[in-house]
Amino acid sequence: MSSSNTQEPAELVDFEKRIKISEVWDRDFGSVDTDIALRLQPAIAENAVFAIDTDGDVTAYRKDNGKILWQSDVDMTITAGLGANDDYLFAGTAEGELIALSRKDGKLVWKKALSSEILAVPTAADNHVVVQTVDGKLMSYNTKTGARRWAYQRREPALSLRGTSTPVIFQGVVVTGYGGGMLVALRLNDGRLLWERPVSYSRGRNEVQRLADVDAAPLVAGFRLFAVSFQGKLVALDMRSGRKSWSKAVSSYASMAADQHNVYITDEHGVVRAYDQASGSVVWMQDKLKGRRITAPAVASSYVLVGDLDGYTHWLNTKDGSLVARHRIAWSAIVAQPVVDNDTAFVSTTSGDLVALHWN
Repeated sequence: MSSSNTQEPAELVDFEKRIKISEVWDRDFGSVDTDIALRLQPAIAENAVFAIDTDGDVTAYRKDNGKILWQSDVDMTITAGLGANDDYLFAGTAEGELIALSRKDGKLVWKKALSSEILAVPTAADNHVVVQTVDGKLMSYNTKTGARRWAYQRREPALSLRGTSTPVIFQGVVVTGYGGGMLVALRLNDGRLLWERPVSYSRGRNEVQRLADVDAAPLVAGFRLFAVSFQGKLVALDMRSGRKSWSKAVSSYASMAADQHNVYITDEHGVVRAYDQASGSVVWMQDKLKGRRITAPAVASSYVLVGDLDGYTHWLNTKDGSLVARHRIAWSAIVAQPVVDNDTAFVSTTSGDLVALHWN
């Protein structure tokens, strides 16, 4: 559906490299279905990083050196994961099940059959794990027992993108996006609807032109909430009231990143954009990666990190968007959003590589 999937990838350009990227460790965590790789991303907790493959093979590595702490096989086809809290890892299966694994050894603790497929990473906080299914249901489960706490449902449009929004939890509130451009906030304790706001409105002469899904995970920075829709807008709202502060016309289905000043997105064409959080003004745009199917951005100290279809990581200066480094980690595509923990970036590929990178 994205135009970056059909347009010719931009040629890599020469530039002055201003930082050095080094590989700390590189591990093969299993086989990954290319169509699912976008929704399989590493999870980080304390001294470990966890990865799961399409076939249900789970591995825990030491963050600092990549040493394997444990391996487990849940023998299920995985469609989304990993979510994590202090005790458990969470994933969704092709059979429409939510599963919880022990963080200590990867063994299955419980599983629950849901109403339909899970195509977004489960989110855990305060003894709740919240998951969204493709039929429009948002549900909360007890992280320890798997008992359902509450369920909320909206009707989804007849045609929508292949995917759903990953819920975000902040100070007792759950926020998620839906097809048709709607954003909803619910109370975490009981699922009570607090507010709902349109990120954008469906427009066009046919169903494809009217697609306006909010598939990107909402992003919280301070008390601001950011959401972006496909063929729609980027909006900033007050987290508590849902009141809109500003909006900008842009199309994206990829998750966002933020630092103290800016919010960063990759649009459907592969242009990386930085917006001022307070005003919504465009700080910079970097269009030299157009058509390279770049990932959602991650912030790595003073840099924005994205991966691309050829296994390259690209590093941009947060101040002006200029390219400062490029490093290839594999010959296969990077489609999942990189995960940054302090001074290390963890990047996974469609061939099952998990690479830890340092920059200086």
